[in-house]
Amino acid sequence: MSVLKQIVIESDFDNKINDSILEDSVSNIPLGSPNRNFIHLDEKSSQKIDYLYEKMASCGSEFREYLSQEGEHKVLPVYCDNRSCDKPECKEHRLYKYRKEHQGQINVLNKSMRKPKGWVFSGWKIPINELDRTFCRKKLVFLFNLLKVFSVSEFSVHMEIKVYPKTHKDFGMAYLHFHVVSGGLKDLHFIRKKWGRQIKYETAIRPKSLGYYVSKYASKTPIFDYEPNRWYYHLLVYKTQMHRFSCKPEDSIKVGSEWVCLDVVLSEVKRELYRYSYLNPANSLRRNKKGRLQYFKILESPDKEREFSESVNFRWYNPKRIIEAKKKNHILEDFKNGL
Repeated sequence: MSVLKQIVIESDFDNKINDSILEDSVSNIPLGSPNRNFIHLDEKSSQKIDYLYEKMASCGSEFREYLSQEGEHKVLPVYCDNRSCDKPECKEHRLYKYRKEHQGQINVLNKSMRKPKGWVFSGWKIPINELDRTFCRKKLVFLFNLLKVFSVSEFSVHMEIKVYPKTHKDFGMAYLHFHVVSGGLKDLHFIRKKWGRQIKYETAIRPKSLGYYVSKYASKTPIFDYEPNRWYYHLLVYKTQMHRFSCKPEDSIKVGSEWVCLDVVLSEVKRELYRYSYLNPANSLRRNKKGRLQYFKILESPDKEREFSESVNFRWYNPKRIIEAKKKNHILEDFKNGL
């Protein structure tokens, strides 16, 4: 390649990357506040670590009831879904949630490429107590905008931070690198020059396996045989965007479920009862001696909770119907029909 042609390519790339950064700053959600760079374990960091252990201690040990509009009933465990939790069940649940939430984007990603490919963008080994969010965010933004110019199809970027165990020679270090799914990359030599690190072709991906391949990075958790490493990792990835798609989800894909949580149902009904009683005191249901609605006794009494959950037919529960009922002030009629 001639020197003149190389200069033209680099100039064109710089212009595109600047336009892409401007567009990206407007159309995408924040990647994480720069004020969350907890490098030292101060008081606020200690509080977050304490909360982490509280969530991990209760992960999978509590349960919630779910009901379908057909009257079916399920009791499922509640997981913390924390990136630092290494329980296998919690990791599987994170993978399930991520795939469900991003299935629309995965479908668009799959349709945009004939043969999906995986790439590894090598990164940096940095002491884990010195690695901060600002550095991670800058690398993710730069790589995302680089691929917007040179990817031949839609793509996704996945940040991974590897923490080395005690037995490894690099113990105490964190390895920041990125996984990319794309149909192909143009001018790989030039991309390597701009990235400044090695880029490795990882594998060809079967279209049917693309959903799992993309989602598995959301469930990966390092092996923590030294608890301070877990602390630093948690403070580093807490509310940090580590995955990004170039495409928007399909309009036809609706993320939702036919199942509703009983606690959510009771909370919404209770809130609407209070709201209706406040706005329509003359039309409220029969009150007791203390002036409270009789249904409040059922909703607030722990002794009646099981009897209430088993006796109510929740086929009437429909979020869209509730919204319409709010406008027509028929929420109490729907609730009484449910009873």
